[in-house]
Amino acid sequence: MSRVGFAESVGVAALLAAGTAAAYVMSRLLLPAGTAFALAVTLAAAACACWLIMRSATSTGRVVVALAWGIAALTLWAAAPHPALLVATHALLLWLLRVLFHHHGVLAGVLDLALSGVAVAASCAAFRHTGSVLLAAWCFFLVQASFACLPGRAAPGRRSGDNLARARATAAAALARLERGA
Repeated sequence: MSRVGFAESVGVAALLAAGTAAAYVMSRLLLPAGTAFALAVTLAAAACACWLIMRSATSTGRVVVALAWGIAALTLWAAAPHPALLVATHALLLWLLRVLFHHHGVLAGVLDLALSGVAVAASCAAFRHTGSVLLAAWCFFLVQASFACLPGRAAPGRRSGDNLARARATAAAALARLERGA
């Protein structure tokens, strides 16, 4: 599976932002504003989590991580924290998914954590100044899309076993050259 690129991430960000706004508007018809916002944020984070899990090169642990993420998200939604705390906690849950499935190093994880903080700040600022769920979601997911540009991201299919197999093949080729030259 190919690596997640920035263009793909921006496209997914646009879909998630539009979906978040639509979910908020639709649920606002039946629910109070706070509950509708929490539902829209939780659904958008769930969609993003599904995309991150499906696009990972690693297949091990997908179901367990998806279930754990779902339980954490439902628990968070039931606790009904302040909207900014809700967004920040979902950002941390998404960060954990990216660290588990898309990064292979401390530097990439720390940079992605900083990116998540910037995304939450941009989202809160956009919502505070415009009152638009669409713009807030767009700012959040657009900043989050930048994770595709971070250094130290895991290459697809590159596992430690691949390095060992490549080393064995190189050693076998060198040995064959030595035997022919002797």
